[in-house]
Amino acid sequence: DNQSGENLSAKFIISDCEIKLSTPVFMFESATFSKIEADLAMKNRKLQVKQCIIKGNQVDGFISGTITLKKPSAKSILNLAGTIKPHQSFIEKLGKDLPANLLPKKIFDENCFPIRLYGRLDKPGFSFN
Repeated sequence: DNQSGENLSAKFIISDCEIKLSTPVFMFESATFSKIEADLAMKNRKLQVKQCIIKGNQVDGFISGTITLKKPSAKSILNLAGTIKPHQSFIEKLGKDLPANLLPKKIFDENCFPIRLYGRLDKPGFSFN
């Protein structure tokens, strides 16, 4: 509980993990990652995600922003943005499973596209910017 106002910094790496999604995204209930590398700083009750690099089985990505910590932690507020680069096999699977007009055209036309994570930790929101 860093109430003193001093900055705390940390870097961490997580390898070979699976994250369960509270709300399925494109029919996926979980996402697997080979590596998540994050550079974090905290002052007062605000966690700054300086950079978070994600290497996954379906997508790669980069996220930064803030998480305002609350009690209980499920009420913490997300304000994160970044880019996602889907692997070609993932795009092909999405194309077969979903109507073409449901996905942003950017997914098919560009190598990566912007995303945003917002809301509370227990009820996060997700959007393509």
